[in-house]
Amino acid sequence: MSARTRVLIPGILAAILIVLQCIYGPTAAGQGGRTQVKMALPGAAVAAGPVYLARDRGYFAAQGLDVELVTFGTSAEMVPALATGEVLAAIGAASPGTYNAIRRGIDLKIVADAGSTQPGAGFTALVVRKDLADSGAIRDYADLRGRRIAVPSRASTSLIDVDLALQQGGLTLADIDVVELPFADMNAAFANRSLDAAIQIEPLVAAGVARELFVRWRGSDELYPGHQLAFVMYSPRIPPEIGQRFMLAYLQGVRDYMDAFFRNQGRPEVVQVLIDNTPVKEAALYDQMAYAYIDPNGGVNEASMAFDIDWWVRQRLLDGPVDLGSVIDRRYAAHAIEVLGRY
Repeated sequence: MSARTRVLIPGILAAILIVLQCIYGPTAAGQGGRTQVKMALPGAAVAAGPVYLARDRGYFAAQGLDVELVTFGTSAEMVPALATGEVLAAIGAASPGTYNAIRRGIDLKIVADAGSTQPGAGFTALVVRKDLADSGAIRDYADLRGRRIAVPSRASTSLIDVDLALQQGGLTLADIDVVELPFADMNAAFANRSLDAAIQIEPLVAAGVARELFVRWRGSDELYPGHQLAFVMYSPRIPPEIGQRFMLAYLQGVRDYMDAFFRNQGRPEVVQVLIDNTPVKEAALYDQMAYAYIDPNGGVNEASMAFDIDWWVRQRLLDGPVDLGSVIDRRYAAHAIEVLGRY
């Protein structure tokens, strides 16, 4: 080998590595030589339990992955990071922001369920201030007329739940005062009596009920059964083989979560993982809250997603329809089922 060749080869290899990183995103070696994967979460939430379980129980490690969790304020903030490959996977909320990004040509893929309101799984709920419920001022849906009702954003699935509740009382959104307020601020607003009702999320529902700020009036599983509220998304830069391995580990975590909260198998151990990873440190609170249903086979409710998209388009919150057939990618969950079997 000539001296010139010896000089050129390292440079060529370095150039190839740079190109591969541009194509596939972060591939640096993590702990123990595992492939590092960054995953975006909207915060330390109980519904992200499958991810914590997959990491803490070694499911990701067994697939040769070192998963780093990165917190983002909203799903919309995750989109640019997913588009560039800064993060390769994310748990995001169904929202007009996410769908508008897809309409603009960002090739995100929805690959698995991360939370829906199947019957008995109302992890969000329409809550009513306790004094209004106790006095009978709010007994039925028609009594919501003129009330101040909070949602985290108009451009959210929460407002759809409110609209469906109002329809049962012969009302529309024009008949109430919609207040946009983050979930984290709602309980304080109930404490100072500035809200009459809200769509609140666990564990803040259980915490507010315990403090007698409000009553759990209707679970979202009653208002909109099967509502697809969150899903796992993949970056267009994720290598398919990494996507397969990630999904295998994730669905193992989902199955542990579902065993614990819907079959009462191994519940104390799963609760401890959640205590270790979320702000909810009181074990007793886990016995009082409702839990998201997360499909252990990875399936998402496409009919629910289509309904929401149509609703947002009619409300002029979404620029136009979305071809879900080109957005939902079932290959990764299908591969995981081949390996793990159906749940």
